Amino acid sequence: MNELNDEENNELYTSISDALNKTIKNLDEYYTKDYGNNEQYLNTGFRNLYLRKGDLIVLASKHDISSFVASLIDNIAIKSKKPLGYISCGEKDEVAVCSKLLSHITRVPLYKINGGNLKKSDFKEFIDKAGSLYEAPIFIDDSPNWMFEEIEFTARIMVKEQRVELIIIDSFHFLAEIVQADKDELPFVQYNLLKQYKEVSKRLNIPIIILMNLPGFDDYEPSISDFKGNMEIPRTVDQVLLLHKERIPEDLVECDATLITAKNAHGINLRIPLKYESSIGIYSSAKE
Repeated sequence: MNELNDEENNELYTSISDALNKTIKNLDEYYTKDYGNNEQYLNTGFRNLYLRKGDLIVLASKHDISSFVASLIDNIAIKSKKPLGYISCGEKDEVAVCSKLLSHITRVPLYKINGGNLKKSDFKEFIDKAGSLYEAPIFIDDSPNWMFEEIEFTARIMVKEQRVELIIIDSFHFLAEIVQADKDELPFVQYNLLKQYKEVSKRLNIPIIILMNLPGFDDYEPSISDFKGNMEIPRTVDQVLLLHKERIPEDLVECDATLITAKNAHGINLRIPLKYESSIGIYSSAKE
């Protein structure tokens, strides 16, 4: 019988003392650091939501997540002027991304913009309000059929040339490696891809957010268990953020929402209260 060496033993299990040291270190960091002034964290503009540089983050929801992403981009790139990269793997082109951001900053519903429902008399005011978007440091790449090497190259160029401080990857399920994978191979392919993206985020020293859709009915609050057969996803990444909002009655234009930190490798999990304005699709921090 072959005996395991010490190195192999260390990979099989962790002693409680080692796990406890890591836990205490994470808690000490959370309670003693000023995230708002710490160069290791990116302020998102949402109360208590800070992204650690070098982290790979999954942002997932059971309903459309584009409005929250637009609010995040507005806070970081438009209001705070921090460069940001947006990579779309298949569903949204650059026009769709810009239309959503235009709706967000002008507070004009997207259906009016895309449906040609703006009055000519309102168009000048619309363009004036949209002016802040022209100078925003937002860089979009919507090339189809992305593979890891292409995204890694684009991310590296964005950081080198534009000094981006955050990269958002949309439509992860449309990555070429995932689309081409056999069903039995899919968990292994996803695991390897996430490990590679995690290495990229550390090497570039920026947070990378991967957007994902969760299965199921949006009436129920999302949880880690919603990843079901894809548990390699939350297990591999540094943070898992789950967005949930209440079903909106027809007579309401605002409802409560929650951003749930379902996994945080560097601190404690939080429930961050939000407000959602349905008519214009804007998320903001709830008043305390």
